Amino acid sequence: MVHRRLSKNTVDSYASDLHFFLEFLQKQDVDTSEAVTPELARAFLAECFQNNINSRSNARSPFRSPRFF
Repeated sequence: MVHRRLSKNTVDSYASDLHFFLEFLQKQDVDTSEAVTPELARAFLAECFQNNINSRSNARSPFRSPRFF
């Protein structure tokens, strides 16, 4: 595991992003990481956009990386 020196605000932001994603997964009845598909990831990002989630949160999303899936 690589440890980075992140500010408290950055860590808090990542935690908040993760919380929103986990809530989304619960609404979709997804209970395993294997069930997360590219389509589900796109639906999450679309929901973030529709709910005016901060653009920095969207930029931090691991789904922005083509290596995620």
